[in-house]
Amino acid sequence: MDAEQCFAKLPSTDIALQTTVYYYSLQIASSLDWHGDNDEKNCLSGVYRTSPGSLSTAVVTYISWALSDPVVGTQMSASVHQMALRLMHYNCRLIELTQAQALRRLDRGEFVDTNINLYKKNLKSFITVKAHCSMTHLKQQKSFGLF
Repeated sequence: MDAEQCFAKLPSTDIALQTTVYYYSLQIASSLDWHGDNDEKNCLSGVYRTSPGSLSTAVVTYISWALSDPVVGTQMSASVHQMALRLMHYNCRLIELTQAQALRRLDRGEFVDTNINLYKKNLKSFITVKAHCSMTHLKQQKSFGLF
């Protein structure tokens, strides 16, 4: 069974999405011969010694930059490009879920009126992330030739 088919069947929970993001981060890092936090530049095992959060953050940051750069984005192999698009898709879903959970907590009254600025910040952040994810989704559709 293909990994994508397996991930598509998982529920949209934070742990499932984090696992998926970490999986694609590992795949991309090993495909690009990243060495993680390891000082030995010829040792791929450094990727596996890097904490999942650190690795995922580093790979997502790199991929966000690479996909937006016209030169670097076109130099990726087709398989890395596909994994990068999937990584960004699942990362956006994870961010959206996290923001939705924060907004749900706000609606339940866990934050009092004195924290209205926090509510505004979370709402603004949610809207910003949603817009970014929508733009990423449109770019993905264009790269697949859907537009």
